[in-house]
Amino acid sequence: MEAYALFVQTIASHPISTLTDFGFTPPVDSADESVIVVEGNLGIAANHIEPLWRHAHALYFGATNTLDKENSSILLLLFNPELYSAWNVRKTLLKTGAVSLSNELALVSLVLSKHPKRPAAWAHRAWLLPQLVSTTLPEHIDAFYAGELEVCRKAALRHRMNYHAWTYRWKVVRNASLQFKLFAFQEAKAYISSHISEHSAFAHALAILESIKNEKNQPQPDTVKALFYSELNETMCLIARYPGHKSPWCYLQGLFLITNEPESCETDSLSLDDLRFEDSWFDRVLASREDGRLFSDVDVLDWLKVWIAESTWEETMLSRRLLAFSTWIIAASRVVSASHTEEAPIMWKNQIEAALDFQLYLLQGRTGSEDLRLHVKGLIEREGTCPAFLLMTP
Repeated sequence: MEAYALFVQTIASHPISTLTDFGFTPPVDSADESVIVVEGNLGIAANHIEPLWRHAHALYFGATNTLDKENSSILLLLFNPELYSAWNVRKTLLKTGAVSLSNELALVSLVLSKHPKRPAAWAHRAWLLPQLVSTTLPEHIDAFYAGELEVCRKAALRHRMNYHAWTYRWKVVRNASLQFKLFAFQEAKAYISSHISEHSAFAHALAILESIKNEKNQPQPDTVKALFYSELNETMCLIARYPGHKSPWCYLQGLFLITNEPESCETDSLSLDDLRFEDSWFDRVLASREDGRLFSDVDVLDWLKVWIAESTWEETMLSRRLLAFSTWIIAASRVVSASHTEEAPIMWKNQIEAALDFQLYLLQGRTGSEDLRLHVKGLIEREGTCPAFLLMTP
C-alpha cells in the first residue's frame, strides 16, 4: 500500500524523537501526499486513516519480522492508544533492544500530543519512568524531571480535567529532591491560577505541599510556615475572586487537614494574627457592597481572640485551629454575599456548606466540642445575613 510505504519512509527520514505533534490533515487526492511532516509536526490525511488502519492492523497481526511489528505498532498507537497489545509489543521490543528508551519515550509524547487523556499511554509512560530514572545521571535528573513536567502541562492544557496527566506528574515528583518539589509546586500553582476548576491540579498541589512538609531533610521551619501562610492567603483570595468554584474550597480544607495533625498541635499553632487578606482583590470585591461599608477580617478576628483569651480549654491548640478555620469560612461567605447577592444562596449551598460539614466532622468527639459549636453558631447568627444552614445545628 502506497500510503503505508510513505509512512514508513517518513518515519525513517524523520525519527520519532524529532517529531513534536501528530494530527490529521484535510483529505488529499494522491497517496503521495497522505503523510507529511512540517516543522516537526506529523500529519496524516483524513481520507487515508481507514485504509492505513486496516493495512497496519493486518500487518501487525501477521508480521514475522521485528521491523514490521515496530512500524505497524507505531501507526496503530497513533490512531488508537488504547490498543494494549501494541503497547505490550513495544515493551517486548524494548527488552530485546530493538528500540531504545529515549525513542520509546518520544513515541509516547507524540501519541499524547493527539490523545492527551488516554490512560494506556500514561500507563506505558509510567512503566518507562523507573528505567529512565535509573539510566539518567544524577546531575541530569532534575532536567529530565522538568521535561516530564512539561509533557504533563501540555497534556493538561490540551484536555482539561486530565486526571491521568496529574497522576503521572505525582509519580514523577514524589521521589524527586526537596528543591525540585518546591519547583514543581510553584509550577502547579502557576497552572492553577488560570484553571480554577481543575480539581486534579489542586489535589496534586496539595500532595506536593504535604510531601514538602513531611520531607526528612526539611528546609527551615520558617520557610515551610511562610509557604503555608502564603497558600492560605492565596486560597482565600481565589475564593473571593471565584466564589462559584468548588476547587478552592476543597483546597482550603486540605490545607487545614495538613496542618492539623496531632503532633503539630502539640508544638505549634496557627496564629490568628497571621490571618490577614493582603490581596487587593478583597478590597475591590467588598467595595462593591451597596451600603459602601468595607468588611475587615479584623472585626471577626478580634472577637475570636478575646474569646480564646478567656477560654479554659484543655485542647487550646485544637480550639485555635478550629476557630481559625471558622474565621476563614465566615469571612469568605461574607465576601460572596457582598458581591453576588442574587446568586449567593445557590453559591452558599453548593460551595460553603461542604466546608462547614467538614468542620462539623472535625468537631465530633472532641473535648468541649459542644461549647465550640455553640460559640461559632452564635458568631454566625450575629452576622444576620447568613442562611440557616450555616448555623451548624446538630
